[in-house]
Amino acid sequence: MDILTKTKTKPPSFVPGERFYPLFNTYEEDDKCVLALKAKLDNECSGDDSHISYLKHLPETEFESRYLHLMAKLIRHRIRKKFYKDRLVIMTSMPKSASKATAKTIAALQNYHGYVESQFGQSIETQFSFGTVETSFNADILLRLPDGGVWHKHLQPDAKLLQIVSELKCKLAVVVRHPLDHLAAIYAQTSVLNIENTFVGNPIFLLESKNFLETQNKDEVIKYLIMEGYLWSVLEWIAAWERIRGENSFLSRYEDVIADQEAHFSRLNTFFFNKPMDENVLELCLKQFHYRKKEDPLKDKNRRYDAGWTGKTSIYKDYMTSNNISLYEKVTKTFLEAHPLAKYLLRVYSKSELLLLEEYDK
Repeated sequence: MDILTKTKTKPPSFVPGERFYPLFNTYEEDDKCVLALKAKLDNECSGDDSHISYLKHLPETEFESRYLHLMAKLIRHRIRKKFYKDRLVIMTSMPKSASKATAKTIAALQNYHGYVESQFGQSIETQFSFGTVETSFNADILLRLPDGGVWHKHLQPDAKLLQIVSELKCKLAVVVRHPLDHLAAIYAQTSVLNIENTFVGNPIFLLESKNFLETQNKDEVIKYLIMEGYLWSVLEWIAAWERIRGENSFLSRYEDVIADQEAHFSRLNTFFFNKPMDENVLELCLKQFHYRKKEDPLKDKNRRYDAGWTGKTSIYKDYMTSNNISLYEKVTKTFLEAHPLAKYLLRVYSKSELLLLEEYDK
């Protein structure tokens, strides 16, 4: 059968103009469109059908097209049956917050408790990178996780995401880190650059690469993060997610995870699966929850650990001058006094924790 030949079976849910592909209002007109497209393809293609990375979500072969059609049909059925209620977790996080380790732990618990036994591939989707800016969630991700699992990205607060979470009845996880330690970690993550006059793809705020060259002074880079909008955006990100995340969501603070791992795993196990904690579950969680500290991250040539590994809590004390800490306090105090979402930020970190009046990593 020709790959462009279209079935005449009209789906019961068909609504003209609401299908994904820009076809017409009747199947007769669709056929004319397909024939015209095939003629255009034959006329313009020179035989070069090489792979293009940013179109990898589109089928390239007849097999992939058929697979996509059948998988979409299965997913639609499962959505109607509320299949993903206990089988899918959507995770959004700040960079450098141990969120990937948390995602791996949840995925392992899903398999351990029998919620996800993937027949179609991996049960965890963490195909993000530091240079990838993800601004929204699309239900097409279910094509990668048709059996459920954990989908993890550094997402901005998004109404469409909340709508999908509500319709799927799945759970949402939000992972944060204290802004001061986050600044130190972002400095170490971003500093080894050799490209000027462009932007660095940070999921919270686009950073100017000229401020992260290898020759830049550490104090100047951190001052840039504090004073030129990044810190403000971080505070806003935390507050905005706290405002909208709802009751069917799990909030994790990096400091709490590091301070008491067993308590963190117990919270995960209870919230997502309502299961008791035992030695087998704890052993499984500890196995999944890797720390870069154990992998000697100081040997990572792509990062600049001027003052040590940035995974420990209160690392800001090793990376920041008293002047930069004062600037941080000034910006944060202004945010708390002026920003309409400040009250939501204070539900995550108290004023004393944010302004260093008390330790936040007890």
